[in-house]
Amino acid sequence: MSDFVPNPHVLPPDGFYFVDADNVKHTGSTWSELYKRVKEYRLQNGKPPGDPMTEVNDFTCKRYPQGCKELRKVYPTRVGGTTRIAAPSPTPRVVAMANKVVQWFYKVIRGSAGQTNFLASPQEAQRRAEICRRCPRQTPWTLDCGTCAGSAFRLATAIRQNRDVKNGDGLMACRVLGEDTRTSIHLERLKPVDSDDLPPECWRKAISK
Repeated sequence: MSDFVPNPHVLPPDGFYFVDADNVKHTGSTWSELYKRVKEYRLQNGKPPGDPMTEVNDFTCKRYPQGCKELRKVYPTRVGGTTRIAAPSPTPRVVAMANKVVQWFYKVIRGSAGQTNFLASPQEAQRRAEICRRCPRQTPWTLDCGTCAGSAFRLATAIRQNRDVKNGDGLMACRVLGEDTRTSIHLERLKPVDSDDLPPECWRKAISK
């Protein structure tokens, strides 16, 4: 088992995938589904099953180290083996933020129905991303829930039409607005917000007159 694993609270920017030794690309909507598909493919094609979980984790953490974390600790057991301590469960704050963000996704989808040209230019999205990346209001929101993570990832990518910015995977949620900033930076028609909780440089903040 690898010492580094994908962080369950970070969605990979290009989805859940793994390229096998024979150059076959496997995809899934969650990590668990990806592990399963790799194993099934090998068994169906008469290949050694190997250890799909470790191989996928190593492959992912090598190409996307910022989205991975080190396993907590390893302790010796009485029988000479080792026991790994599981990562902590998401805090109630993260769960609450995840609910806010998903609701925001649906609100954006309803508001953009039938509209065209509602995305900002790549240059503007990148400018906004740099502001959000420095913002102290950034907070985690994604959960290690197979169905939840897959659904949220599909909603986000659909809204921004698969667009992304450089290092977009480092963006999280806005603690003040409950928005996924990786997605909101691409939306042109978001109304400015009059809130003293937003930093002065925030691109979502209404300009005082």
